[in-house]
Amino acid sequence: MKTGIFMDINQRLLTAGTIMALSVPLTAHADGPSTFQTAQMIDINDGSDVPGAGTLLRSRRGVHARLAMAELEGNSSYIVFWIVWNNSALCSKPCGEDDLGIAGNSVFYAAGFVTGPDGAANITADLSAGKLPSGIDVMVPGGLKPGNGLGAEIHMIVRWQGEIKAPVDEQIGSFQDGLNQRAVVFAP
Repeated sequence: MKTGIFMDINQRLLTAGTIMALSVPLTAHADGPSTFQTAQMIDINDGSDVPGAGTLLRSRRGVHARLAMAELEGNSSYIVFWIVWNNSALCSKPCGEDDLGIAGNSVFYAAGFVTGPDGAANITADLSAGKLPSGIDVMVPGGLKPGNGLGAEIHMIVRWQGEIKAPVDEQIGSFQDGLNQRAVVFAP
């Protein structure tokens, strides 16, 4: 039997582990069930795999996305936008551009970023179900229907906005002329 300092350390580890184990289910159930997805980043033109991936944590109240990318243009500006297919059962699989006219589907700004010389980037974006926040750039209105964080098909598109130029906040803060380069698709 361990005594002294070793027993104290083991008790602390056991206590910390118990607290962590109890907190995960409580957090996970605060918004109801949740799911976690990963998907490979693809070239938007030909569907081939490109260096990068995305993860999506879903709950009925919304989604949290993380994208990790490499081999982007160095010292350049990019935007990421959401395409949310609230009625994915009505569109082709996976949902595509021809399905944007289906009621409830939408396209809107998610994030902007600038790459360093190495052309790598990591971004996060959160989307709550319900009305979109005021001030974000929207191409097709709608957002994520309340309660549909688990059921929507979600695409995230990465658009190259060009080399960095002033004012950078305008380059990465809204839709402008650019080149859609990559996408990640999360099936419902």
